Amino acid sequence: MVRPKAHAAPPKSAAWRAISGSITLLRMGHRVSGVVAKGKGSPVELTTVLVPDPGPGEALVKIQAYGVCHTDLHYREGGINDDFPFLLGHEAAGV
Repeated sequence: MVRPKAHAAPPKSAAWRAISGSITLLRMGHRVSGVVAKGKGSPVELTTVLVPDPGPGEALVKIQAYGVCHTDLHYREGGINDDFPFLLGHEAAGV
């Protein structure tokens, strides 16, 4: 399981439960597939990624297709920085 390096939004599925007169928010992110570069020049891997629920002002989009472009290649090759792993594919289309 790899957590993306993008800013973390609160997890998605929230269930409310009363405990001792107080309310507790239970968070349960989404498990999705993602292409991850784990090291400089290494083959990329299709991996399960935990994506948190959207926070205020954010939306959850069901991705139907995405592209891995030349910028992603630069990340994989360590040309942007070497803070691996990287979740690749920022050109997404969905609903």
